Order: sequence, then C-alpha cells, then structure tokens
Amino acid sequence: LVAAECNRKLGLHTNIDHLVVETLDEQGAPILGAEGQVVITDLSNYGMPFIRYANGDMATLSDRVCACGNPLPLMESIDGRKLDIIYAPNGARLPGEFFPHLLKDFPEIEKFQVRQEHLERIELLVVSRSGVKPATTTAIAKALNTYTGGSLAIDLRQVDTIPLTSSGKHRVVFNKLAGQ
Repeated sequence: LVAAECNRKLGLHTNIDHLVVETLDEQGAPILGAEGQVVITDLSNYGMPFIRYANGDMATLSDRVCACGNPLPLMESIDGRKLDIIYAPNGARLPGEFFPHLLKDFPEIEKFQVRQEHLERIELLVVSRSGVKPATTTAIAKALNTYTGGSLAIDLRQVDTIPLTSSGKHRVVFNKLAGQ
C-alpha cells in the first residue's frame, strides 16, 4: 500500500512511515506539483527490498497539507501508467483513462484497444457485432482532436477479438513509444 485516501477525499496520503515515494520528471529529477514517474524505496521488505523501483505509474505529488490533520504528504492524483499514455505531435499527452471515458458513450463498441507505434497516429481496434457507425468514427476523431489539435490521426479498425496479455488481462492502451 503506497497511498490511501482519507475522509476528506482531497488526495492520497503517501505512507512515508515505511516507504520513500518520489515522482521524477523526464530527466529523472524529483518533481512536486506536476506529473512524474513514481519510484518507490521500500527497505522494510527484508525478503525483497526495493530501491528507487519504478512501478510504471505516473502521479502528481504535492507539498500541500491535508485539512484532515494527517501529516503524511499528499499524492494529488494518479495520472495513469507510463506505458498507457498516448503522445501527440503537438505535445499533448492523453492518459489511458481518456479512452474508456470517451468510448463508453458508444454502445456499439463492445471492446477496444488503442495502439500507438508512430507519434503522428494511433490505431483503434474495436470489437463490434453491429458495426461501428460512421457518425461514431467522426465523433471519436472530433473528441480526440479537441485534445491534440488535430495533430494525431486515428485509424479505426474493426476486429473479431482483441488478445489478452500473457497475464490474462485486457490492455486498453498499448504504446510502443513510451518515454517520448
């Protein structure tokens, strides 16, 4: 357990009583108040201590004090997984959580996966028994363009199935450009 929410629900209190929790910018320097890569040091786990272990999460740490009185530092937000961020040529970064929220409004989309292999485009794999309406494709592209300024092309491809990962999970976003 790295962090937990209190009853004020203004962020997550990081458990620095047994962990060192840091966020690092793209150059590897500690950062507060902006999204960074989470690294954890856990020396309490004698069987497998972690020293600056990058767990793949992106989060925002804060120096703000919570009104609940708990002195543990706050994690303002969990911003997604490093590998689940989509990058656009205009510098925009879309967290993986963007896509489930966007695509939930289109009932014909039963399952999907976003893949990015090139900075200028994404591939949207969609499972749909009834077929994806042209209006749906247009609405998805319009929403995407709102955040990327039209700098990111989308290729929607209907498929029969989306394979699970080797661990049996459905990965919503698959980005081969992680670290851009």
